[in-house]
Amino acid sequence: MADSYGNRHVYAYANEQPVSLAALRQLGAKSRSIEATELIVTDSYHGGAEPRADETKQKSSAVVAPLLEAGETPVVTGFIGATHDGRLTTLGRGGSDYSATILGAALDADEIIIWTDVEGVLTADPRLVPDARTIPEISYREAAELAYFGAKVLHPKTIQPAMDRQIPVRVCNSRAPAEAGTLIVTESKAAPGFLPSLSSPHVSYSSYRQNCCPDDRHKQSDDYHDFLPGEKPGINDGEHASS
Repeated sequence: MADSYGNRHVYAYANEQPVSLAALRQLGAKSRSIEATELIVTDSYHGGAEPRADETKQKSSAVVAPLLEAGETPVVTGFIGATHDGRLTTLGRGGSDYSATILGAALDADEIIIWTDVEGVLTADPRLVPDARTIPEISYREAAELAYFGAKVLHPKTIQPAMDRQIPVRVCNSRAPAEAGTLIVTESKAAPGFLPSLSSPHVSYSSYRQNCCPDDRHKQSDDYHDFLPGEKPGINDGEHASS
């Protein structure tokens, strides 16, 4: 389905796929239902599977790209994937948003949009701070820091596939689709002072998961997954250095 600017879209949903498919067809869009297990290839860890980028790109390009070229709108199930031999896996916490960024990266998207229930990334929790404002633009680094310190809009792993391919991620409110939301990019051009002051810790994806997700598969893992570009391993979990 193309928007008013001619952009084509792929939709990923956790459990509303049939409803979304019917809604798109009612709007006159040519749409096709696709199981994520046909596209997203992961390792075998059920409950927190990690995608295999090269295999996922190969499958997504073969299945989804021709549909987009034909003017169809693929509607893909979120949260799940499959091993190379077809065994079902789940992506864990934040898996539906993660599905969107995995597929966006695999298809070399111009932009990935995450639809949520708030108007992007806010300066504070609106339940506690009534005048919290939407941050118009932040960097991957700033998004990582906010997630590390407890922001609930995105799980850190959601950003990783887009960051690897330097694809902008926009966070929008599904109840206010006309609002611009927050754009997450490599380097932010937002006005100084819009973000709360943070200490710029050397935050890694693995240390986040070990500190905040004690039952996570990576708790005892020696496989360091560096969440921020250019950072090197060697900082113990829970210890942060100011830049």
